[in-house]
Amino acid sequence: MTPPAAPIPSEDAALIERCANGDDAAWAEFLRRYGAFLDYMVRRALVSARGGKLAAAHEVSDIRDEIVAWLLDKDGRVLRTYRGES
Repeated sequence: MTPPAAPIPSEDAALIERCANGDDAAWAEFLRRYGAFLDYMVRRALVSARGGKLAAAHEVSDIRDEIVAWLLDKDGRVLRTYRGES
């Protein structure tokens, strides 16, 4: 059985809300905090999908940009509904 997710720290919840509202400074802060982690996860997924073949930096960057666009799609719906459970 998976333990329940820890609640989102209030500082992160406020940052996510600001991102959902289209605050450019919040996005800069979000990417400063989590950009390297996003890149790591994208790179890891690409390597896994390619049977160990490394991903080029521009591929990782392009996919990270697609993820950010997805988060902002439909007026930030994904961010607005995020509750820290996954």
